[in-house]
Amino acid sequence: MAIYLDEDYVGTDPTTIGFPHLLLCMGVVVLTANEIHGVHFVANCNSGHTLAGFAAYLTAQGVVPADMIGLYGACNFNVRYGNHNRKTAWQQEMRDIAAAIGYAGDAKGFDTSIINPTDGTYVEYVRQPLHNRCSIFYKRNEKMDYGPTAQNVHRVNGAGNLVASFGATSATAKPTQSNGGLLHEVNYFLRLKNFTI
Repeated sequence: MAIYLDEDYVGTDPTTIGFPHLLLCMGVVVLTANEIHGVHFVANCNSGHTLAGFAAYLTAQGVVPADMIGLYGACNFNVRYGNHNRKTAWQQEMRDIAAAIGYAGDAKGFDTSIINPTDGTYVEYVRQPLHNRCSIFYKRNEKMDYGPTAQNVHRVNGAGNLVASFGATSATAKPTQSNGGLLHEVNYFLRLKNFTI
């Protein structure tokens, strides 16, 4: 069963984590051998308490750096990083996240600005256990339907503390003529950003 992380939420799932409405935000997941752990950053990861809260959440889940085999981050580079060197800015933010959680290895990501969304993008990571990687899917936010669910996730409050919450959503793609209501999978050869930390 998937979980869906809204702004400043963290959570864990064995297979799937979705991030509704990524516009200014970035959806980040850490891959381990048995699950994926996610966080929905609103502002730059160093501009608030969410990064510290995510690091504390991983520790509370018993995740140590040796368990981490992948780090992924998707966002709209144009909106999140403005006129800066966008790829460099994304890489620096991924390095900052990695440093805070003790991760070393490949960092991968997807720039959602390729679809020029008007209201953000829904991004979903699906763990592929046989290949030790995540597949990445996406859809324009305006082509998604969201609904309430009762999921056990946590929100990071302004002090960086984890607060149990049930504020996540369900996510369903609206049927369209182009792909019948399915999510689009990232073209990894053309669109996947990848560098080593």
